[in-house]
Amino acid sequence: MATGLSNQCTKQVGEHLVAAELARQGFLVATFAGNVPEFDIVAVKDSKRAVIQVKTAAKEAPNWLLNPRKFLKIGFDGEAQHLEGLQEKPPYDDIIYVFVKLGDVRGQDELYMLRWGELQEVVRGAYFHEGPVRRRPEKPGSFHFAVWPKQLTAYLVDPKSELPV
Repeated sequence: MATGLSNQCTKQVGEHLVAAELARQGFLVATFAGNVPEFDIVAVKDSKRAVIQVKTAAKEAPNWLLNPRKFLKIGFDGEAQHLEGLQEKPPYDDIIYVFVKLGDVRGQDELYMLRWGELQEVVRGAYFHEGPVRRRPEKPGSFHFAVWPKQLTAYLVDPKSELPV
């Protein structure tokens, strides 16, 4: 079982990995070590600015937990959750999400990069995969949700190319 310390180390590795890749591309990068709600990195290059949220998964837990209510409007009637639509506005304009799956050693890491609207569609398709009503027999009111690498394969960044910021 992961400890608080190992979770923090995993998070730091992911954030610094993304920051290093952006710096390699010529961006000036500032990391915030979880002290700013909704984003971890701001990167600037010439007239470009990128606000980035990094989610990191260790090899032992190869998925990322998200709150689907940040992306979807979800109603609840006491027995079932209902898709009422999409959240209309991202937490920050043009926010980018980078999902990092750590490998065993350096160079085996995988990075998946999505814009807010793209992630919103992934969440909608995965959370309400059986239609606009979701029933959770054991805990009907739970919004626990994980995104898996197989759901993000279209957004895998080629390790030989730059991050498409």
